[in-house]
Amino acid sequence: MNKSDQFISSYESAVQFKIHEGELVWSRFSGFMVAHTIFFLLIGQIIIERDLPINRNMSLLLISIVGLILSFLWLLSTIRGFESVEFWSDASIELSNKQINNPMAEVFKKGREYFKLNHGVYFDIGTGRKKYIQRSIVSQLIRINTRWISYLTIFIIFLCYLLIIVGLLMGLI
Repeated sequence: MNKSDQFISSYESAVQFKIHEGELVWSRFSGFMVAHTIFFLLIGQIIIERDLPINRNMSLLLISIVGLILSFLWLLSTIRGFESVEFWSDASIELSNKQINNPMAEVFKKGREYFKLNHGVYFDIGTGRKKYIQRSIVSQLIRINTRWISYLTIFIIFLCYLLIIVGLLMGLI
């Protein structure tokens, strides 16, 4: 196997690992969402039904504590997943940058500037002309990062369990 084939194989592997890690992040995220949905359905059922043959407050407390623990594990899992995606993304870019005369190296560099910074970039489109590409105004204003939206979702669910526990301890539920 020559150096060019080795590069292509290494680059393809890095990209495939990145794709796989990204899919794992969202599969775990979906699984945890399903688990929390079931917990919240149980909590709702326990709150609504007054004639259940179980200790209502103890059941709510137990489910909420398990939900808090599950939320914490979910956060750790999500943080680790996004770190893995970023690692493999950086690895593929690094491999691309090391390849001599690789036209994609410039594209990766410009793409990072485009998405990480909030301004446009110039591309040489091969005809001697430069093309300026800029994010839309809406995209610049919103600039939502899926990583932080995921963390916010987990935090809100964690907060719901915490509020249920506080409500139980204060006699509000």
